[in-house]
Amino acid sequence: MSKIDIKVRCTRLDYAPSVVLESAAISIPSIVSENTYLVDLIKNTNAGYTLTKNTSDELMQVFSESLKDIETVHGIKLQESSLKCIRD
Repeated sequence: MSKIDIKVRCTRLDYAPSVVLESAAISIPSIVSENTYLVDLIKNTNAGYTLTKNTSDELMQVFSESLKDIETVHGIKLQESSLKCIRD
């Protein structure tokens, strides 16, 4: 997983979002849908991005935003926030 920059987990229903937590544990930000139980955690710790409509257009927009962030200092901060999400 060392070559992964971001984890996309936009399921419509996710009762066990352990993949998102595992990604955060190794400092990989996630894109999650509002239907996961980690949306508040992702938002409050700046550990990734959330989809409110969960459409392909919104996913493309958020994914593009995440790629821009990864190329900046903010991307580094985002990865640090993902790790903080796991510690807290």
